[in-house]
Amino acid sequence: MTFYTQDGNLFSEGRVVAADPPRLLVYSWPNPPEVQGSAPFEELTWEIEGTGPDTVKLTLTHRNLTEDAYEGVGGGWPAILSSLKSLLETGSPLRFDDE
Repeated sequence: MTFYTQDGNLFSEGRVVAADPPRLLVYSWPNPPEVQGSAPFEELTWEIEGTGPDTVKLTLTHRNLTEDAYEGVGGGWPAILSSLKSLLETGSPLRFDDE
């Protein structure tokens, strides 16, 4: 997996750790060299399980975060997941203004 910045520059390259479509996806990517001693990589796990005839539960687990990364993603994931929910329910994601 390759991750890019908004302006198209390479940010990081990761790898798929586990996959069991459509129920599980786990991938990781290295942290920048200056923080690798405390957390050499971050890992993201997406788990989907059926909870009823027309509903599913999504569990997102973000592991091995540095303190700075934790503060950075703390506001990001709720917005991303809210937008995903809107997309699935209405066909349109939430719109966010660039500040």
